[in-house]
Amino acid sequence: MKITEVRIHRMPSGHGALRAFASITLDEALVIHDFRVLENARGLFVGMPCRKTKQGDWQDIVFAISTPLADELQQTILRAYRDEVARPGA
Repeated sequence: MKITEVRIHRMPSGHGALRAFASITLDEALVIHDFRVLENARGLFVGMPCRKTKQGDWQDIVFAISTPLADELQQTILRAYRDEVARPGA
């Protein structure tokens, strides 16, 4: 699978660690929404799409089984986020 598009939706300040939401398109055929770009003391990272269970726990609804795919998702989404932040007028 190839990531053919990444869309970044930045959040205004005041949302804690959340910096943006991202959507990716795979092979120009499948879109996955609600990746989260988060920041903590160690820097930026990508959170997988998730939902809150009835018990109040958070559960991923998308999971990359392959480490190379997980790494590619992380790198590609963070690159798109950094490009968006650096864009003039952003």
